[in-house]
Amino acid sequence: MPNMRFIDHPQPAARSLYDEAVQGIIDRNKHLLGLKSIVQFGNITTPGISDIDLLFVFKNKQECLATGLENLPEVHRNLFTHGIMALSENQYTDNEYYTIWSEHHLVWGENPSNPERKRSHEDETILKIQTAVEFLIANFIDIKIQKEYQIVKLRALLQHMKGILYDLEYLNDSHSILHPHLIDLKEIIRNWFEAIPSEKKLIEWFFSFEKLYDKYVDQVLLKHPMYLPSRDVLLISKNMILKNDSHVNFKRNGILLPTFLSFAGRSYVKLQHRFNQFTISCPLTHQAAPIVKERFEFLVRMKEYNRQYLPNFMTITTSITAKLI
Repeated sequence: MPNMRFIDHPQPAARSLYDEAVQGIIDRNKHLLGLKSIVQFGNITTPGISDIDLLFVFKNKQECLATGLENLPEVHRNLFTHGIMALSENQYTDNEYYTIWSEHHLVWGENPSNPERKRSHEDETILKIQTAVEFLIANFIDIKIQKEYQIVKLRALLQHMKGILYDLEYLNDSHSILHPHLIDLKEIIRNWFEAIPSEKKLIEWFFSFEKLYDKYVDQVLLKHPMYLPSRDVLLISKNMILKNDSHVNFKRNGILLPTFLSFAGRSYVKLQHRFNQFTISCPLTHQAAPIVKERFEFLVRMKEYNRQYLPNFMTITTSITAKLI
């Protein structure tokens, strides 16, 4: 079994620290011009592993060049694994309609929700499948790259693996081949700081899960090809492309750096990217239900809007879609 290096290990953190961090964000940003609301997503189920997901809602056409994380103490900044998301008040309502959101609640400002616009049950099901497929592919890419580089961002991996359970719910698949591994890991996460697993155990879990995940994602994409507009080759990043093919596949071209350099952590990963190119193949479709096409068109408009008005915030969408639009 190949060696793997784990970086970004979870660190113990009191539940109250999360509340302090959110309040710190509110106090530092509530005076931003045009900021109407701050919304928090998800629950802090495992302090030290869980992260904070926040969304800023601005007045329409309000420009803001901040990130929302300015001057946040490092002890609070460590609770965020990515930046703060943002959109306009008009986009908030459309985003609720076109995308599947996890549990969320208002932590400051006005309630931006418009309960009058509702999806049909059929549209809800269609959107859940598209969302699940996008997350499955994104995790497939992450797992494969980490395997190739033999370095794993541990905290992010634990978060993403828990998220796959939601994808399986969206697919209405409660008996998948992945469930036993994911339930085992969920239990490990729940007791993480009382019984931190050995690296040997984590490596065994990673490679066992990776094999099953390849098989499962291929099965799902054969049944539910991912919708994208009419291009068969799409650029995900400078060193990564996505191609339409009959099966899910992953290919690397380049030179792998010696693993002893992995002590450099994130810098090692960035350096590896400079010497390697990746091709991800999977079944794609250019045909979809109207709401899926409308969703993609909306996400493109939202991304363009953020580039103009909110350039230093993240766009609220799935990670793979954010890179493709």
